[in-house]
Amino acid sequence: MNLVLAGFVLRFFLYSVLQNPWYVLPIELLNGVTFGIFYSTMASYASSVAPQGTEATLQGLVGAVFEGIGVSTGSLIGGMFMNWYGGSMTFCYYSIAFAIFFAFHVTIQWILTRLFGPYEFRADYEQPYNTIASDAFLIDDNDLQQPIITRK
Repeated sequence: MNLVLAGFVLRFFLYSVLQNPWYVLPIELLNGVTFGIFYSTMASYASSVAPQGTEATLQGLVGAVFEGIGVSTGSLIGGMFMNWYGGSMTFCYYSIAFAIFFAFHVTIQWILTRLFGPYEFRADYEQPYNTIASDAFLIDDNDLQQPIITRK
């Protein structure tokens, strides 16, 4: 998550000093990296804190909250800031805000690691697997010999 926040700081700062619109294209490459890392981190964390058997449900819920509430609220607030301050200043303020979030996140992680040691996933966590695909490989030859439909 620290890498994602640092990527946002860099990206928003670069947007705030942008003069030539064509320079958006290389900056957007950074969006692919930050979004990919963020989304996988979000799904991984949701899976690790979910009670056993509810991993997929919690991942779906977190994704829905992000895509629904997060994106719509961010668009509303971002649009209001763009209207009030203009594009360059909005991205400058976002860069400063994410630099503060980054520093806060790193500090809190450092403090928690010093107090409680490194974070360990729950003891009963198992790597999810596709039950349909794994069951397909558990069929033995005797199952294939049985007729599917029997007539009387």
